Amino acid sequence: MRVLLLSAILFLISCKSNEATTPVETAPKSISFNQLNAGTNGRFEANEYQVISNEQEFKKVWDLAFANFMDKEPFPSVSFETQLVLLVAMGERNSGGYNISIKSIDETKTNVVVTVEESKPGSTCITTTVMAYPYQIVTIDKSKKEVTFKKTEKVIECEK
Repeated sequence: MRVLLLSAILFLISCKSNEATTPVETAPKSISFNQLNAGTNGRFEANEYQVISNEQEFKKVWDLAFANFMDKEPFPSVSFETQLVLLVAMGERNSGGYNISIKSIDETKTNVVVTVEESKPGSTCITTTVMAYPYQIVTIDKSKKEVTFKKTEKVIECEK
């Protein structure tokens, strides 16, 4: 009887599970951001997504945001020890109706993903005929992970 019991215990201990162990994927963590400025009349002539980590670069970006204005908004205070500044700019557009905005920022296991939506007017829309330079400037908490940008596009259809 003891031999049978001991055999059964050894058999159970030596059995391996057939279930494969897979790493558990964690859902991305949403990161909050603070908008410093947004507009359509900066001087960002090219489409660009930029991570700014020092005051000197931020000053250049801030000056471009207000290059077409007589009165500039005061230069905001940003602590680059704890924060990063992000710029998303759509570049020069030949009419109004264009916009760019950060929809979400998510931290994954490996990086920080900034989802940017670029919207443009549909073919039935009536827009202004002035040049537009859409942009947005935000701050986020500093991260050691690489910041990447993911662009989405949206066409705004107007009523006929």
